[in-house]
Order: sequence, then structure tokens, then C-alpha cells
Amino acid sequence: MGLKTQKLENELTQNRISIMLSQIQPHFLYNSLLSIKQLCDTQPRKASVALEHFSYFLRGSLNSLSDTRLIPFEKELSHVRDYLYLEKMRFEERLNIEWDITFSDFLLPPLTLQPIVENAIFHGIEPKGDGSGTIDIYLNQQDKSIYIHIVDNGIGMTTEQIEQLLNPEESPKNRRGLNGIGISNINQRIKMTYGQEYGISITSKPGAYTDVLICI
Repeated sequence: MGLKTQKLENELTQNRISIMLSQIQPHFLYNSLLSIKQLCDTQPRKASVALEHFSYFLRGSLNSLSDTRLIPFEKELSHVRDYLYLEKMRFEERLNIEWDITFSDFLLPPLTLQPIVENAIFHGIEPKGDGSGTIDIYLNQQDKSIYIHIVDNGIGMTTEQIEQLLNPEESPKNRRGLNGIGISNINQRIKMTYGQEYGISITSKPGAYTDVLICI
């Protein structure tokens, strides 16, 4: 293994740790636990279910820290569903999730999907005037490639902001406040795993939508 490759893998490992830690920031833990506490007083059965999702999410995050192998898409999807369950407690009817998952028999790097869904909520939908919106998550397949779309109808991005998001080392201050390190890390891991022709691409219209496409 060359020194350049080893250096890149070390950087990706450190960035993967940063992604994992960003998922369990104190504000997220606080908001989730506060919502569960409120349910304990009014809907204890629902609170019990919420605690299950909370514990599954934490376990999935910690497992992703040490798991460097490809994982089943179903496992990553389960992690996303636990995360979204907790966010739905906070947003309630203001957050709508639409799924179109017709196949799942494939592998991908851990922490590929969840950080992008998180960005869609916090930096796409939440900044809207009414703080509400929809996230569409759907898959399609062409030849030997699988395409995963995460689409939000949030505030959107300019071409410059997209470039800042995909290349944070060149544009460290992202005006949208997105997790550029996380997105670029996912992009690099996909390219290292599958080849340079694969990775993440983003299309967006300010004030309308953002479509993050993962190609593996």
C-alpha cells in the first residue's frame, strides 16, 4: 500500500469518526430525550417504542464507528428509519417522509445515507419559514449501477454552495452551514470502493428543492 493511499485512508477514518460524533450531538440527544420524557407523561406505550428507536440509533452509530466493511443496505436503511422516527417526534406533521424502496439486495459503506438525510432536514427543510417539508428517498437501477436519491423541498442551494459542499477543503466556509466534511467524506469512500466514476452528485434550485444522488 502506497503512502498516499494510506494517508487518504487515515483521513477517511478520522472523518468517519467525525460523522459518527456529529450524529449524536448534545442538542440531538437532548431534543430526543425531551420528546420521550413528554411521551412518558401522556403516552407511555409510545414512549417505550421511542426509547427502542433511540437505543437502536445509538447502537447503529457506535457500530458504524468500528465497521469498515461494506454493510447490507437494509442495515443502513434501518439506521435511517430509527433516526427519522426520532426526528418525527420533534417535527410531527411538519415532516413528511416518502419512500420508494423496491429492492435492497446490495452492499454499501456504512454511514452513506443517514448523514445526507440529516443534512436535508437541518439545512434544507428546517430553515424554511414554516419549518416543514417532505423528503423523498427512492432507488433505481441501471445496468450495474444503483442510484439512491434523497430529495427535499427545502431552501435549495446555488451552484457555488454545491461546490462548497462537495469540496470543503477548497471552500471551508459553507454559506449554507452544511456538513461539507461529511458529504465529501462519503463521496471519497464511495470512489475508493467502487471507482472514480461513482460517488455523489447534487442538483438544486434555490427556494425549491435539493436532490442528492448517490451512485454506487
